Amino acid sequence: MLKKYVTQKRGQIINFRQDPSLEQLRKFDEFHQIHISNFTIQEETEIPEKKQTETKTSSAELDSRMKTLLDFIETEKPYLDAQLSLGNMAENLQLHPNKLSWLINEKTGMNFNEFVNQFRLAHFKEIAVDSKNSHLTILGMAYESGFNSKTVFNTYFKKTEGTTPGNWLKQAKK
Repeated sequence: MLKKYVTQKRGQIINFRQDPSLEQLRKFDEFHQIHISNFTIQEETEIPEKKQTETKTSSAELDSRMKTLLDFIETEKPYLDAQLSLGNMAENLQLHPNKLSWLINEKTGMNFNEFVNQFRLAHFKEIAVDSKNSHLTILGMAYESGFNSKTVFNTYFKKTEGTTPGNWLKQAKK
């Protein structure tokens, strides 16, 4: 009976090795064989073929999800919200935040903040060269673009463009 339950991996029987009520059975060779055969390394590491194919996300599915993400960004412009988070973007896309983060990383090689900041920076550049916005300061336009920190804006700008926002703007207006 013990052998049958161990094979079926039934409930708490899995802890039979330490069960004090089975002390009398430990003197039998069959108990020792059950002990050795239970949960072999091969059994623990083998993943059924069906399970492997179910867990792998197809390239077409990733492309489709990425297209949905980019369409959402283009139409809704969520990056303009300085309070945007991975959680609320994932909620809007009806994805788990971990899946959204993984998708962005897998398809772009960027983390969520870098991904969002690239759109913020593109928006900043677009409005910065527009003469209708000449009355706004650089920092004001950065806030209009969704950045919520002068430091984050300046650091990201310099990392991406290789120059300061002020120098870039002077060059862009020439």
